[in-house]
Amino acid sequence: MTYLLDDLEEAGLVIREPDVDDRRVKRVTSTPKGERELARLQEALSVIEEDLLDALDAQERVQFRSMVSRLAASVLTRPDPEDCP
Repeated sequence: MTYLLDDLEEAGLVIREPDVDDRRVKRVTSTPKGERELARLQEALSVIEEDLLDALDAQERVQFRSMVSRLAASVLTRPDPEDCP
């Protein structure tokens, strides 16, 4: 994770600042450049999503998003196969 933050910081997208209450902690915040890049990426994702879901009507889109969310939640709560006997 640290190397990813290093790259984001080097690109000027985030900054790391010490926590005022706990000097062992670093707070990661986005820069104005990072906020602009995030907005740009969210807009691009929206365009791609609209194109991908174009074949579905509004109700089907809601159902699809709901099912995908449930699947994602299910995957996140599964035990790691390496932890199983």
